Amino acid sequence: YIIFAVFEDITETLQIKEELTQQWVQTKYKTLARIPGTITYDYDPENDVLTVDICEAAGNIRTVMAERFLNGGECYWLDCESMKIHEKVFKEALKAPKSGSMDYKIRIDLNGEYIWYRSYYTSVADYSGKVYRIVGRSDSIEKDVRLAANWKNRARKDALTGMLNHDATIEALKKRIIESGGGALVLVDIDNFRFINESLGHV
Repeated sequence: YIIFAVFEDITETLQIKEELTQQWVQTKYKTLARIPGTITYDYDPENDVLTVDICEAAGNIRTVMAERFLNGGECYWLDCESMKIHEKVFKEALKAPKSGSMDYKIRIDLNGEYIWYRSYYTSVADYSGKVYRIVGRSDSIEKDVRLAANWKNRARKDALTGMLNHDATIEALKKRIIESGGGALVLVDIDNFRFINESLGHV
């Protein structure tokens, strides 16, 4: 028996395909960045650079970059806890292609306040399975976070007096005892409080 085989080097073809895919991904996220208030980002692990595109109210795109992002570089727009979240998520996403989400706080302006955002990310790998990019989009969830905090606060307090309700009081006492190792509870009796109950409603 005689077996003939022809081998063809397709390295260049695969490289071109990867470059086209990368260009498509970048174009896609650049387009998404045109939505006001939206943040898109592109992390390059080879150079450890995070590029962030912020779409401002007027529709202008402002680009900021963070060099040595996962290796001690300065990133003024993330608070410490959010930076730790990014480090954990990105290092995990670099192991293999995956998609996910994370909530974090970001400061759009240097002198502005931190705002809650939710990010949806995807790590992109080449033909060998090595991740060469992490791309993502972030949208503000500040209103949702504040609304949830407001409802949680209202659920813990009496509507008339603004004081903690029974469950919240017990929780606060347990926390204080654990933190301080002890303490004292003072009960106060108010004379003629029945008049307040009858005129304003029972507390």
